[in-house]
Amino acid sequence: MNEISLPAIGAMLRAYVKKHRIYQSAWARKAGQNEKTIARYQKRPDMRVSTLFRICQTLNYNFFREIAALLPSDMPPLTDNILQPRITDLEKQVHDLELQVKTLKEALELVGKK
Repeated sequence: MNEISLPAIGAMLRAYVKKHRIYQSAWARKAGQNEKTIARYQKRPDMRVSTLFRICQTLNYNFFREIAALLPSDMPPLTDNILQPRITDLEKQVHDLELQVKTLKEALELVGKK
C-alpha cells in the first residue's frame, strides 16, 4: 500500500486566511481566543479533530473536505449517499420521459405525413 503524505494543516489554514484576507485579530475575536493561539494554529503540522472542527465553524469553511480530497479515489466514504435512491428514481423518470418524447415525435411525424 502506498503511503499518503499527511497534509500540513497549518499550511492549509495559512493559505485559506491569506486567500480570503482574514486577519488573525478578527479570527481571534470571532473564536474567543488570543492572536498567539491563532498564529500557532497556522504553524502546526497537525491538530486535534475537535480543534479543526471549531476552526471550520469559526471560519465557515470545511477543511475536512479539503483533507478528504487528498485521499485516493479508491477510498470511498463510509456511508452511501443518502440521496442515491432519489437520484436513481429521477434518472428512471428522465429515461421514461425521453421514451415518451420519442414516441410523441414519431406519432406527430405520422400525422404530418397524412
